[in-house]
Amino acid sequence: TERGQLSVESEVARRQTMWHALQLNSLVRLYLDNVARAEPSDPYASPSLVMLAYPSYLSLLLIPALMNVWHELRLVLFRLGSWMHHEKCKECTDYYKKHFLVDDPGLQDLPLTYDRQPAGNVDWSSDLAHADLLQRLQQLLARQPEARRAEVLLCVAPLWLCTTLLLASDRRPVLSLCLMRHDLGAPPDFGEQAARQVLAQQVVKHLAEAVGSSSSRKMPRELWVSE
Repeated sequence: TERGQLSVESEVARRQTMWHALQLNSLVRLYLDNVARAEPSDPYASPSLVMLAYPSYLSLLLIPALMNVWHELRLVLFRLGSWMHHEKCKECTDYYKKHFLVDDPGLQDLPLTYDRQPAGNVDWSSDLAHADLLQRLQQLLARQPEARRAEVLLCVAPLWLCTTLLLASDRRPVLSLCLMRHDLGAPPDFGEQAARQVLAQQVVKHLAEAVGSSSSRKMPRELWVSE
């Protein structure tokens, strides 16, 4: 919807979509456990993770599953827009803010407009373009110490933003949940269709190769779940 709700119409369907995301626990566990076991020093330790969330409360869809697998979760959380609580678990967002959240100047200095989104959309009318945000994400991954050390990048955001993180990711694995309206808050020059073209080349093609014949099957570098 226009206010950043999940892209389903009825309350029942919305609830089912939320539970669908939470039930991805096993899928997330298998994917990230592969990364953890590749670490020779401690195969059961949490991998170093970076998450980008927009709106920020969507972090609730993934962090509980991660904390269920790794009680000492090594995670840093970045967000686009304002930090928001959620009625489903205010205590959760308080905990995330205290233990995981890191404010990055490149993201928090972006001008926002609140006309259609309580978390704030980037104000693209202020001479900003998609390339500007891409550069800021690249700088974040290079500048922030925790981001430089991250083994896997996580994204819970609209499709266009997760695709932008993929472009900035310097080929590190990316795991994305794109359950919002895919073009929510998107810049005029990089909407849903442009994002899907990037995914077709950089994710879908390689995913098809990764799950091909049993003789050549391997763990895909990226994992995307969208509605």
